[in-house]
Amino acid sequence: KSYWRYYQPDHAIGDAYAVGMLTQLNDELFTEGLTQTDRRTIADGDSTASAWGDWAFAPLRFEGMVKHSMATGLQAAFYNRRCA
Repeated sequence: KSYWRYYQPDHAIGDAYAVGMLTQLNDELFTEGLTQTDRRTIADGDSTASAWGDWAFAPLRFEGMVKHSMATGLQAAFYNRRCA
């Protein structure tokens, strides 16, 4: 949440592998007033792939080389506890 608070993005995308974590994070971002999007009002609050695109921090299913490229990019960005 501290990165969200600092950078104040309009929207973000994360790997759907951790959809439960992203569900909770969306709820916390809304509760703390860091986003105007309450994911519980979208698709009757259901966590479905068709609803994710409307969440502030949207899960997305990455596969194969796309998933590998994303993981490699994140590792490089956060290397040695630094973010680029």
